[in-house]
Order: sequence, then structure tokens, then C-alpha cells
Amino acid sequence: MCSNTTGELTFESMLCDPLIRMVMASDGVNAAEFVALMMNARQWPGLQVPKSREEACQ
Repeated sequence: MCSNTTGELTFESMLCDPLIRMVMASDGVNAAEFVALMMNARQWPGLQVPKSREEACQ
């Protein structure tokens, strides 16, 4: 998923990633559930959520 391209990592870009879609299918998770989980994850105490693609790929 990490590449040399720059730009903000969005839910839309994550949901277009074939590997993420395969993991979601394997886990029985749909797009709405994935987005809800990611939105809730920002509120978990102590969790460091990357703010950019560059930060996520470090």
C-alpha cells in the first residue's frame, strides 16, 4: 500500500487497495464497517493514528 507517491491517505484510497479489500472480504467486513472502525480508532486512548501517507509508511 505504501508507495513513493505523495498525498493524503484517505478512506477511498484504502478501499481501492486490492490487498485491503481481500483482507476485508476474508474478515467479513464491508466498507461501512471499515470506515466506522477507522473513525472510532481515532478516539482510542494511546493509539497513534498516522496523519499522512508518509507518516504511515515510516
